[in-house]
Amino acid sequence: MGTQPTKILTKRRKQPRDLIFAVLLLVIAAALAGTWGYFNQPHQRILRGKAQVDQLLSGQRFAEATRLLRSLQQENPLFVQGADFLLQAGDVSRIHLDQPQRALLDYLLLIQQYPDHPAALKAQRRIADLFFYRLQDYPRAINFYHDLLEAGAPDKDQLHYRLGEAYFRQDNFEQACIEWGQALELYPDSSLVPEILYRLARTRALQGNVDEAIRLYQILTEDHAGDPFAQEGRIGLAAALEEQGRLREALDVLERLQEDVLDSPALMRRIEQVRARMERKKEAI
Repeated sequence: MGTQPTKILTKRRKQPRDLIFAVLLLVIAAALAGTWGYFNQPHQRILRGKAQVDQLLSGQRFAEATRLLRSLQQENPLFVQGADFLLQAGDVSRIHLDQPQRALLDYLLLIQQYPDHPAALKAQRRIADLFFYRLQDYPRAINFYHDLLEAGAPDKDQLHYRLGEAYFRQDNFEQACIEWGQALELYPDSSLVPEILYRLARTRALQGNVDEAIRLYQILTEDHAGDPFAQEGRIGLAAALEEQGRLREALDVLERLQEDVLDSPALMRRIEQVRARMERKKEAI
């Protein structure tokens, strides 16, 4: 038997390509770990901050809650939660601290830094309402309501109504009627229709357009008879008819109102006044 050649087993040396690949994997892993640590740290801070805000609010420590909310936003301005922090800070200042100006600053900062966030539209609406109700700055309220319409806010019927109110409070009756008229035309199924009809009718009566006021009052009282504004509309209709000297029609409206809805001393006095006018008119003839 011949002697078999001895096989010498040698370890295969790693190719440079394998070493490079291994190093790259280590680098990527380290980078991912660092990135996760970097982003996870503020995320944990945000979660802890939210819990602290809830505790402060439940304890009615509203000023501290607003300071913490603003701090959370300032520490993490690139996180989308910053918009929610500013919105909540503004709401707490507005509702619980009675600080409308401070709330305005929070809302305006939100709109500036997070213009595409859904909270920006909410902030814009709150600003408009603050100018309208609390600060009674109607020109600025009008600007923000118009901006909301252009931005595609969902409650356009409400916005047209508020615009009409803002113009009315500036004694711009014609523009108020235009806004209310647009609301009726564009949103005929809105729950605000009876109220808008009533406001339109009253405004037309103030402008001296009694015929138009009567027409609007009649639409209100006939098409929306069950609405609370229809009751006020019947009183307004009677007054407009009386102004035109149509006393018999005015009396009929008041007497039906007394039978159907209202039996009050004030209404009785009104009925007696109309009857007295009718008697005087007969005597004059």
